[in-house]
Amino acid sequence: MIRKWRTWIWSFLLLIWTTVIAVSLIVLFTAYYGLLLAFVLLLLAETIVFTVLWFKSEKASLPKENTSGEREAPLDAIRINTSLAIAEKIQRQLLPRNLPEIPGLDVYVKSRPSDEIGGDFYQILSLPNATLFAIGDVAGHGLPSGMVSIMLDTLLHAFGPDLRPKDVLTEMNRILYRRIDPSLFSTLLLLYWDHENQRLMFSSAGHGYLLHYDNGKNMLNARKSGGIALGMIPDISAHVREEEMSFLPGDALVVCTDGIIEMRNSHGESLGAEKFHHIVTQHAPLDSAQKVFDNVSQDILSFAGTAKQIDDLTLMVLKRI
Repeated sequence: MIRKWRTWIWSFLLLIWTTVIAVSLIVLFTAYYGLLLAFVLLLLAETIVFTVLWFKSEKASLPKENTSGEREAPLDAIRINTSLAIAEKIQRQLLPRNLPEIPGLDVYVKSRPSDEIGGDFYQILSLPNATLFAIGDVAGHGLPSGMVSIMLDTLLHAFGPDLRPKDVLTEMNRILYRRIDPSLFSTLLLLYWDHENQRLMFSSAGHGYLLHYDNGKNMLNARKSGGIALGMIPDISAHVREEEMSFLPGDALVVCTDGIIEMRNSHGESLGAEKFHHIVTQHAPLDSAQKVFDNVSQDILSFAGTAKQIDDLTLMVLKRI
């Protein structure tokens, strides 16, 4: 406010000074060249003055550099950044704070959003005699996708403890279809680990492939998860199924969001499914989920190099022990 008043005072004094000069010029030029030319010169002078004042006022409205070298953001930008920071904190707090100890299973998972708020989603629910893992991807990224991912987390906590994985997806879709725009559809994979029987089951809503490393055969199998994304049609019960997969000691299961498959390096080359499968095959035999995660992550980030990340990245590793 003080800066604004200083600008107007300076402008007023400048206007008075230029007016005095203009009047003097009128008197001088009238005596030598006539009244018409004098008024033309006055009009030109006033145009120059008001042009200078306009540029000065426009410059004053732009963000200024402070003594620390940083630019002062406009008030609206500060409010937006504050809101984004709060939303980011809420989303981060919803993620598992500590990875649980699970009988017969080792797990490691992390997510890296491309913006402050990410559309990728993962969760681990500890149930009586079972653990439910979830990994999902909302279309797009940024704030709208992040808000939908928070809805996914809420619905998973509501339905996950009481329903079978297939029914969890069906109920989540029923609500999401009524509440969100279809352009914000979500893929979601649920993995259900039975502690007592040491069995792994899965149910998917269009979430790509599961990469299963078979330790006995030293082979990586890419298994399509099936299903249809959440939020696209009113009822997906006919499109999702629940399947069991063999998961023996030494085996590993790697799942990710499509940001990893579609990531590009500085030359514009895409990582692609084939390269990613090759990377996983190299590291899946390692003896812990975190070792597999760390080595796979290092290889894909080395591939990307200095290229800007344009999508959220989430990687989940399960290791049978």
